Amino acid sequence: MSVEVADGPGNRADWIGVCNAGATPAFEQCDDAGYSWDYLNCTQTYPSTGSTSASCNLAAPSAEGDYIVGFFSNDIYTVLASAPFTVSGGGGGGGGPSLVQTVLTSLFVGGVSVDNQQCTNTWGPGSAAGGSAIGTGDTVVGYVHLGDSLQDHETYLHPNWISDNLGNTYTMQTVNWVPWGETITIFYGTNVQGNPTSFTIDFSQYPASGGTIPGPCDLGFAEYSGVSGVNATAGPTISPGANPSLSITTTAPSVVFLYGALNWDSFGTLHNTGYTGMIDDHSFNGMVVWQGNVPAGQTTYVWDNGEGASGTCSYDPNGCPAGVAAVALQ
Repeated sequence: MSVEVADGPGNRADWIGVCNAGATPAFEQCDDAGYSWDYLNCTQTYPSTGSTSASCNLAAPSAEGDYIVGFFSNDIYTVLASAPFTVSGGGGGGGGPSLVQTVLTSLFVGGVSVDNQQCTNTWGPGSAAGGSAIGTGDTVVGYVHLGDSLQDHETYLHPNWISDNLGNTYTMQTVNWVPWGETITIFYGTNVQGNPTSFTIDFSQYPASGGTIPGPCDLGFAEYSGVSGVNATAGPTISPGANPSLSITTTAPSVVFLYGALNWDSFGTLHNTGYTGMIDDHSFNGMVVWQGNVPAGQTTYVWDNGEGASGTCSYDPNGCPAGVAAVALQ
C-alpha cells in the first residue's frame, strides 16, 4: 500500500510503520509484531540526510484486523501523524486470495517401506493431520520433501507426478537438496474440483526391491479461496551461505506463499517484515512457510541460516545450503 507523509520535522531517523490499532504505539505493537516499516528514504537503512516528506510502499499485514500506519519521530515511537486501515479477507467474492487452512502431514517411514513406490498423505476429519477437505474451486499451494533415508541418501527421488484422491493433478517443480540426498518439490493447483482429502506422490521410476523405496514423505500445503491465478513462481532453488536469498517478480499485487528449508530457527529467520508464519515443520525436517502481500514488481527475500556459514557443514565448505521457493497468487 502507498503511504505518503508531509510536513515532518526533518530528523534523519524519522520513519513510517504499520502497527496494531487500539493501543499506544510501542515496539510490541509495531516492530516486534513483524509489520512493515521504512525510513523516509523508503528503506530500512539510515538516510544520509533528513526529509520532511516521503511517498513509500509498505506491505499490509496478511491477517484480518484493524491497524494504523504511523509517522514517527527520530527512531522512537512519538507519533507525528497516523492513519487507520482495516485488512479483510477476499472470501472468494473477487476481493483477492483468502487463506482457508494450512495442513502438515508427515510420513517419516524410518524402518518402514513406502508401498508401491508412492507416498499417500491424508488429511481431513478423523485423520492424524486434521484439517478439512479442500473446497471446490479453491487453490492449493504446497511442498513435498522426499528422502532416500534407508539407502544412505544415495538417490534423489524426483516425483513423476502429484495427484489427489479425486484425480486433480498439480504442477510441480523439484530441486535436489544437496548434500543430503533429498529433494524439495513445490506444487500448486488452481480450481480444484470435488473435495479431496489426500495427495499421492509417485516416484515409481526408481528401482526398488519388492516394489518399495524407503524414505520420508513430508508434505505441507495452504488452501486459498478467491484466487484468479498463479501470478509468478520462484524456485525451488538451493541458496548456500549464512544469508540465503530469493527474488520473485509479480505483475500484479499478490499473496506470496514463501517456503524455506533452513536447518535453523523457525519463523524468526526471515528478514522481511510484514509476513505471517503459516507452517512450522522446522523441528522435524527444517521446513518453514510464511505468507505475505506484495505489490507488483520484484521482491527479494533474505533469511538467516545459522548452519550456512563457512565451515559449519561437513558436506560443503560453503556451509549447509538452504532450499527456498515462492509462489504468488492473485
